[in-house]
Amino acid sequence: MNELAQESRQPILKALVGLHNYNLNSIIDNEKYIMFVMPTFNDLYEGNGNLKFYHDKDNENTLNIDIRGLSNFLIKPDLKFLEVLYSNKLEILLPKEHKNYEDIIDIINHREEICKMNMPFLFYSCIGRYHRQKKNMLNKKHKDYNEKLGYLPKYAVEAYRSLDFLERYRTFINMNVSNPFKLAINYFYENEKQELLNIKNGIYSLEQKNAILDAKYKKTLQICEDFYTNIEIDNKLQNWLNNKFKQIVKDNI
Repeated sequence: MNELAQESRQPILKALVGLHNYNLNSIIDNEKYIMFVMPTFNDLYEGNGNLKFYHDKDNENTLNIDIRGLSNFLIKPDLKFLEVLYSNKLEILLPKEHKNYEDIIDIINHREEICKMNMPFLFYSCIGRYHRQKKNMLNKKHKDYNEKLGYLPKYAVEAYRSLDFLERYRTFINMNVSNPFKLAINYFYENEKQELLNIKNGIYSLEQKNAILDAKYKKTLQICEDFYTNIEIDNKLQNWLNNKFKQIVKDNI
């Protein structure tokens, strides 16, 4: 067990994340979860922000993260954390009588506005994620590195999906449909997820896969950059969300 996990931290929220949350999983893929926990006095005193650690060997597929990490990555949006708000399995772990239970409900009820709160940052965050995952997929030290292919398909999928999300989200917003973010991250139909599954299953050579990613990148910049970067940031909602999380932490010290 990681020594950080030995100190009791109040669990707040647990969410299914990863392939199962996008309908891109196969029967051999394990479900992955993130559980957000309350910081302790020592965390605050010692300045340990955004703690990340596995709880124990029995829950190796559940990553515990300080609730301040969720606050940071919603205000400066990170796709991985925004997706938590639309998890297919989202569970509030606080008892209903807890003084902050309704605060968590309030945050979840504002999830669509939160997703649109800082669209310029979201765009550049996804572009940055694309470049990181494209680099990660060539990491020969990773246990899943495929010597035959010369890359890691799971990171290639995430690189492609980071761009595909931007295109899909833009499309659904322009269609003026309900819950465009949820529609953008979920792949309900075989035809819309086929390319992602092809990459995931490693049917492309390194050269083919690079050509696919490069073409996707150019297309995404062309049709999405102006759309996202010209939308005004909702500073009022950012302040509201920051104060909400600050109050939650304060109430539990």
